[in-house]
Amino acid sequence: MIYPYIKVNSKVAEILGVADQRPQFEDGSYMLWKFDLMAIGGNNDETIRKIGGVGMTSAQVRAEQQGETITPLPEPEDPQYRVSAVITNDVEDNNKEE
Repeated sequence: MIYPYIKVNSKVAEILGVADQRPQFEDGSYMLWKFDLMAIGGNNDETIRKIGGVGMTSAQVRAEQQGETITPLPEPEDPQYRVSAVITNDVEDNNKEE
């Protein structure tokens, strides 16, 4: 199915080079336009699964922007589109013997 909008994580928006050009939702994800996906396989269910996106209608986007709903994103099938956890030195410091 072709969706007019696709909600994606920040890594996808950065890879596509549109993070500074597309709206960002309260949860840190981005709303892409259907044409944004042409660079990585097109606007289709396979590409959306690969990047861990969610296809959205105009009404769903509006509800998300107004804070009425937050649509969770699935884990991207392709590891290059996964957001890595930030590792801090806190874990390392807690394991040190005193």
